Amino acid sequence: MATYRRSAELSRCLNSVSRQSCPVDRVIVADNAAEREIRRLVEEGDWRTGGVGTAVYLPMPENRGCGAGLKSAELEILQRHPEITHVWILDDDAVPPPDALELLLDKMDAAGADLIVPLLTDAAGQIWAFPEPLDRKQRRIIRECGTPGEAVQRLGAGPHRFRWCTGACVLISRRVLEMLGPHRDDYWMLGEDHEFSLRVAQRWRAVFCCDVVVPHLPPENPGGAGAEFWQKAKFLALLQNLCYNGLRLGYGRGMGRYIPGNFRRYFRDYGWKWRTVEEAGRAFWGGAVLGQAAGGPAGAGLRKKLAGAPAAGREDVLT
Repeated sequence: MATYRRSAELSRCLNSVSRQSCPVDRVIVADNAAEREIRRLVEEGDWRTGGVGTAVYLPMPENRGCGAGLKSAELEILQRHPEITHVWILDDDAVPPPDALELLLDKMDAAGADLIVPLLTDAAGQIWAFPEPLDRKQRRIIRECGTPGEAVQRLGAGPHRFRWCTGACVLISRRVLEMLGPHRDDYWMLGEDHEFSLRVAQRWRAVFCCDVVVPHLPPENPGGAGAEFWQKAKFLALLQNLCYNGLRLGYGRGMGRYIPGNFRRYFRDYGWKWRTVEEAGRAFWGGAVLGQAAGGPAGAGLRKKLAGAPAAGREDVLT
């Protein structure tokens, strides 16, 4: 896991991991805030009374986003833990039920896959996110499904092949890291999970199951001008990373179809003001023309502006 100032969500997630019917050998947490409270939680928290063997805390020197945190944890695995065969990547606000890991491992093995994901739901049990199926008909159907039960009924339990996914709950084989390398650290926020799954699915079998469900429960938006500012920055980073993934990565071209809709949504939310047009243009230029993710030099202006921005809302953005 990679985390940033989310002790409540991280504690909840760690407790869920410790209760898995298939015991977890070790937990590795990369802390982008390097906080004492998080270190104590990881190394000494009550969740350690569960079935987890070892806890590893990795303090990050600065907050460079989720991709950098995951990369640090994955390098820890490659360099120090040769006995690990599978890696379970979780957002700190995911809440996997007790049988989640066991089901994913069984279905991954049965499908001969190297990457498997569940369906993600919100607090109301509605589908929060799903992968993009390889099959065009399945893409249409899953967008019409409101709940995992409906997806099982209309698509079948699976496993189904997909092209890319979000990264809130991903199980991979060790050889993915050994042969393709870890997450990239130049996305800053949003998009590193898409790139990673695209990279894997291009070469190996990546599947999702409709009958394995993991709630994804981010903290509520605190509201106010500070939170609105950070949410806008999050959107701009998404636009740049989406343009980069969809237009500059040879294995990411299928994502290009989502670029127009996301730009329309950006202008719908923030209006056709000169500033919003300029900011969106910079995001497009950085990703599509310069060919850089938002954590590269083309995103330096936005990152510099955010450095002096109000702190409210940061916890929901920079994880």
